Amino acid sequence: MKARSVLRITVDLAMTAILLLLMAYEFTGSGRHTSLGIAEFVLFIIHCFLNRKWYAALFKGRYNLSRVMRTLINLGVLASMVGLMISAAILSDGFGLIDIRAGVFFARRLHMLSSHWGFIFMSLHLGLHWRAVLKTLRKRFGAKKKTAETALKIAAAAIAVFGVYAFINDDILSYMLLTREFAGFDDPKGFAGIIADYVSIMGACVFISHYAAPVFDRIFKRPKKTGAAHFAAESRRYG
Repeated sequence: MKARSVLRITVDLAMTAILLLLMAYEFTGSGRHTSLGIAEFVLFIIHCFLNRKWYAALFKGRYNLSRVMRTLINLGVLASMVGLMISAAILSDGFGLIDIRAGVFFARRLHMLSSHWGFIFMSLHLGLHWRAVLKTLRKRFGAKKKTAETALKIAAAAIAVFGVYAFINDDILSYMLLTREFAGFDDPKGFAGIIADYVSIMGACVFISHYAAPVFDRIFKRPKKTGAAHFAAESRRYG
């Protein structure tokens, strides 16, 4: 495997792990949460740099519904990260570097909104690239076996079903719509339970976008090799 591919996978795995920890704020505490958030933002910048060709192709070629869907997910990730960094800077008084006191109430709402929408967008984004992840794993561990493949698909479906349940049971939508502005700090599930819920919700989003993307691609075919040839090639790799 090429060094660039290894770096890209390593960055993505690290971002995914940190993202899950960030969602368990009540157990990590303010200090660790801030440190993890800074690490996530740095990794996000690296991720954007490694995938900079997608940004270069953003205004090239024509858009169909499939490309619109992928672009909106990616821009949703970008907008969420910007919202998180702005709100985090205000809530932490400029990370201790500058004194920012105004707009704390606004920052809390923005942080809650951006974190939960960002989690969903990042999970959907991961699903768009899940085929590449599976391809890499197959190359690494050998050719796929039908029985193992079937078992994995059943497990993925089960995780997705539980993820939908966790999404509803934990009332994640209320955070996304700001009808609930403060996280529950008295959750009896504990750290492992919270992580399990968010892993399953992430799994549901990955499942949906992984299986929905090819359907969209078939129904709304991407531009063929015209002026958008560059985009077609890059979007398959970067979403």
